[in-house]
Amino acid sequence: MRGVERAALVAWLGAKQIGAWVGPDVGGWTAFSDAATDGFDLAKACDTMIALTADLGGAAIAAAVHNGDVLGILAVDRGRHVASYISYPGILDEGPPAEDRKPEISGAAGMLAALGSTRGEEELRHVLAVGTSEQFVYPLNLHAGFVRAFGLPEYSLSFGYAAAEAGTFPGDPAGFVRVG
Repeated sequence: MRGVERAALVAWLGAKQIGAWVGPDVGGWTAFSDAATDGFDLAKACDTMIALTADLGGAAIAAAVHNGDVLGILAVDRGRHVASYISYPGILDEGPPAEDRKPEISGAAGMLAALGSTRGEEELRHVLAVGTSEQFVYPLNLHAGFVRAFGLPEYSLSFGYAAAEAGTFPGDPAGFVRVG
């Protein structure tokens, strides 16, 4: 989340009775993970982010890696889904032949706006390997490059609800708050 105070995020999650872990604010971004969206269910994450940003303003980015094979990213800005990215389209369904599965992004300008970035669309495409000749790009590397290029919290690379519930935190556990 960008553009929303951490305390407001915690209060909103509590009021909606969403069990979640909220990380520390880093550079204007606060990451959270909740039980319903922990994993690769980006549709549920999108619904939560739309409601959250419609109520509180700001922008939200959801990123998830599925089984180490695919990175999905969604961007929501003030209650509207503005961008989607998938590193390996069709892997989860009966999609096109493997040779046609290259990273795709829709709404690059919307993603940049949600990120609050002044970088150009070509730089975003480069960071996410869109338009490359490579068939498969390791999603954890893509995620790390995205986080670093756009100043998202480094801890968001390995932060998830289930891990936090088990006592595993990417950094000092004192910086994380349990809601619900």
